[in-house]
Amino acid sequence: MLRVVDFDLAKASRRDVEKVVAWINSQPHREWTKHDKKLVLRKLIQYAKFGSCAGDVPIPEEVKWVKLNVSGRDVRVTPDKLLKG
Repeated sequence: MLRVVDFDLAKASRRDVEKVVAWINSQPHREWTKHDKKLVLRKLIQYAKFGSCAGDVPIPEEVKWVKLNVSGRDVRVTPDKLLKG
């Protein structure tokens, strides 16, 4: 993630965040992996701007718009599914 972030996290603008989110969305990863990367980005910027990621610390406006919804189900075969089948 930090290899893609080519800006100072404490001075991140919405445009900077949009570029990173676009990169995350363009990667050939599963939806949950993309979700996790976006969450890490939000937390990194929150920590850089406010010095904490605690629940009572506000989410910065620059990353507040980032959607963390995951659509679709993970259809991979798991050991539980094999045993139930």
